This record gives sequence, C-alpha cells and structure tokens, in this order.
Amino acid sequence: MYMSIALHLIIGVHGAMAATRCYDNLGCYDSGTLHALPQDPGHIRTQFQVSCTNSTNYATVNATDNPDTMKRLLEASCFQVYRFTKFVIHGFNDDPGSDWLHRVRDGLLAKGDYNVFILDWHHGDRFPYEQAVANSYLVARQLAMFLRHLELVHGLAPPLMHLIGHSLGAQIAGNTGKALAPTRVARITGLDPAEPHFDTVDDSARLDSTDALFVDVIHTDGATFTGTQGYGSLRPQGHADFYPNGGQKQPGCVSSDLSGFLPGLAWDKDIACSHARSYDLFIQSLSPSSCQLEAYRCTSWEEYDAGNCTSCPANGCLPMGIGAAPPSDATGQYFLSTGSRAPFCGQTYSVQVVLSRSEAHAYGRLFLALVDARGSSGSVDFSRSNNHYHSGQLERHLVTVTESLGELSQVMLLFNKGTGLSSLGTSDYLSVEKITVSALNNATRSTFCSTSPGLVKSGSSLNTFSLQTCSLV
Repeated sequence: MYMSIALHLIIGVHGAMAATRCYDNLGCYDSGTLHALPQDPGHIRTQFQVSCTNSTNYATVNATDNPDTMKRLLEASCFQVYRFTKFVIHGFNDDPGSDWLHRVRDGLLAKGDYNVFILDWHHGDRFPYEQAVANSYLVARQLAMFLRHLELVHGLAPPLMHLIGHSLGAQIAGNTGKALAPTRVARITGLDPAEPHFDTVDDSARLDSTDALFVDVIHTDGATFTGTQGYGSLRPQGHADFYPNGGQKQPGCVSSDLSGFLPGLAWDKDIACSHARSYDLFIQSLSPSSCQLEAYRCTSWEEYDAGNCTSCPANGCLPMGIGAAPPSDATGQYFLSTGSRAPFCGQTYSVQVVLSRSEAHAYGRLFLALVDARGSSGSVDFSRSNNHYHSGQLERHLVTVTESLGELSQVMLLFNKGTGLSSLGTSDYLSVEKITVSALNNATRSTFCSTSPGLVKSGSSLNTFSLQTCSLV
C-alpha cells in the first residue's frame, strides 16, 4: 500500500491530453514531453537572494522584476562584478529556509570572496512531483535570463559563474546551462541530480557535461527508485562523477516508512537520508579544518571496493566537493569510502573476513568495530546488505572510520541473521577463522583471530578477535 501511495504522490498520473503553454521571454512548454505544464511565473515567484563575504548588505531580486529594478537592487547591494559568483539551487519540496542552504552559503562566504545567490523557487517545487519537474524547466529559463542580465548589464563574466544544485536543483542548473549556449558558465556542481522523469529524457533536457566548462556530480542515492529511496541518478553526467560508497546508499542511512513524505510535510531528511548526504558531503568539503574527501578513479565500485584502485597518480587523487577540478585526461568516474557521520573522511582500511571451512550455510549481515589502545571506531556496516555465507568464503571491503585510531589491537564483529525466505534453514551462527586489516595510507597489515572457535551468534554482543600470530591469506 505504501509503495502505491508513494508512486502516486511522487510521480503522479499522466492521463491528460498534450497541450502547449508559452510565456513571454521564457519560451513554450509541451505537456506531452513534461507530463504537465509549468505554472505561471507569478505563482512560482522565483527569487534570487544575494549575500557577500564580509557584508550584511543583502538583497532579494524577483525573477519577474524589470531590468531597471534588478539593476537598482543589485547596485544598492553588496554584489560586485569582480567576484566569483555562486548560485545555490534547492530541489523538490524544499525551501530557502533549509539549514543545508544556509550552511552551503555560509561555508562559501567563509572560504572566499564571493557573491552567493540562493535561488528560491519553493512556491513551484511542491507536490505533485510531475508539476515540480515542469516548473523546474521554467525556473531554468528564468535563471538563464538573470545570468544574461548580470553579464550584459553589470558586466559579470560567465567564467566567474558557478551553479550548485541539489536534486531537481541540479537539473535546473543543467537546463540553465543549455539555455545559455553557446555561452558556458565556469562550473556546475550537481548534488545527486534527480532521476525520476529525467531517466526518460535525453541529454538535451537534463544535466550533462556540455552544460558548463566543468561539470562535477556527487551521486549518493542512485538505487532503484521505490518511493522512499532512489531519488538520485547513477548515470555519469559530468566531467568528474563521484560515487561515495558506490553512489546507491550511504552508511548510517536506514530504510524508513513514508510518514515523513506525505503532502503538507517538509522533505524529510530521514526519508531521503542518502539523497541528502550529497549536500552534507559538499558542505564538509567547505570546512577549513576538514580532512580531504579524496576519490580514486576506477571502472566500477566493485573494482574499487575490492582494493584494485587505491593508488593516486603523481598529481594526487581528485578531491570531491568544492576542491574538485577538471580531470587532466577527459572524463572519469571516481569512488571513495566514507564514514557514516561528519567529517565523513578519515582512515580507510581494507578489511578481509575469512570464514572457517566448517561454516554451515548462513545468511545475514556483518558489522564491525576497530579497536586500538585508546578506544574504538563506531560500528561499521561491513557487508552493507544481507549476504549468503558458505564454508571457506572470503569477503573483502574497504571501510572508512572517522575516528583517529593508532595501532589496532582488536576487531569486534557482530552478525545479524537476515529474515524472509532467504534465511529459511540457515544457521544462527557464523564461523569466522580470521580477519585481516590493512591501512591504505601505509603498509600496515594485521591479522586477528579468535581465541575461541570463532563462532559469532546472530544478535549476540560483539565478538572479539585479537591480534594473533595467524597464517596470512
């Protein structure tokens, strides 16, 4: 029931005859392509709210203002044409009061001498989703017109413009770039670009690498869309596409019901946890004290997770977030493992769990914690999903802990047996022979064994594996 409600509420039902609607200076729109027609600009009430470094002289410009009014408002504000100018664009069912927008704005202003505009289109981003999608195309045209105004009236050069959009906001940024062609802004950063609807259109109607001189994309919620997950896209769309933790589901995010996603309620970060992680990671990259979120170029998440892409080129790995730069050799896909909470970056380890040859068939999920003389890491979701386990099996993953650990002395292991048909007839125990841990930033490799038979009972307390002299795998 929840699933059918979710799909109806989010995607809507298209059964009306195709129609066309045109707006002066903003073009014509076909409901046969968009499944809805954009609402009137007077309803959407798009605004551009400018803030600047070391200034409280803010201003709000309406997209429907005439050019003279725009000019007067901007000239009376802190806006200066010599500054790099950032536009931060929210997505579906969001609004300009959202904490993440203010954190991005404040982080940018603390980092450099910028003009920062928050694009507010919250009157047009509400349910049903298909209406918000249609409105997003009109908002993109409005933003393109405003950027033209900044260029032609105020003299702001397009190479000083950077668009940062989350979800539908990322698609607005891309379609703004298309409307400006052949002029191109310096950069577009897509924070988990929205996938529903945009999976059925071609690149001429969604974010892609031609929309700016440099397009970087952070993918965090690219799982199959169900109504409570999969709002983002896995498709490579930029010059540099970043896939933290594989880009489908983020550590620390759990499935939830639909209660926070019903009409009248704000976008619920608990529901869209993985989708929201994209802007959390970008915000973390703005912190002056943060460790680098370095990503490794690789052909796939599976190859990276197996430890096959963990060396950096001579000029270093590519940082994800504000410090990203165009790859020197064309486009690429970049992968990294993160922690489950801020600062998300930390020490990455390759962890290998080897099962005993006496292992009975088990089905479930493994969690672990790494321990040194001072304390331990938080719980790490090692398996990331329920798996089948058999005699002598080896499982290896890269995991990142945000805690600063010294020399490891123990590994704590927890097994949770899965449920459903797949678990029928499977063991409540997992028989673990040894665990090998290698730190990526040095050559340290340690093997941990159990002093007991190594039986890990489902749902019991963490089992301890201590540093032992074991035969290495």
